[in-house]
Amino acid sequence: MDGQIQRDEFLAPDGLLSFIRTHFLKHDDPVAPVPDIRTDKHGWFHHFDEDGSGELSVQEVTRGLIKSYHLKQDISSVNRLREIVANIWCIFDADRSGEISRDEFLMPNEGLADSIVASFSHI
Repeated sequence: MDGQIQRDEFLAPDGLLSFIRTHFLKHDDPVAPVPDIRTDKHGWFHHFDEDGSGELSVQEVTRGLIKSYHLKQDISSVNRLREIVANIWCIFDADRSGEISRDEFLMPNEGLADSIVASFSHI
């Protein structure tokens, strides 16, 4: 044992991936579809507020954008998106808490939600 997991060990029928699927994934709870932020801003916020804090972290917003823009297979675009989100975060985090509150997210014409919706037209 070298302390590292090899690909074969990870993917084996009784490997780590199988263990995670068995013990950590909820098989009876289907994956909810990503709400369309253009028509359901509140739903999008709730869907990506993974810890239920009532605020979105940089990571939660980044994951939300990756899923909304269907970028998970394009590593270059994912990395560029992460950089963009990090660079513009302070524009939308008005109280400088490090997270985007529901009010900051939903602020008409100036919040993160409306900015994301506006960016959809540039895809």
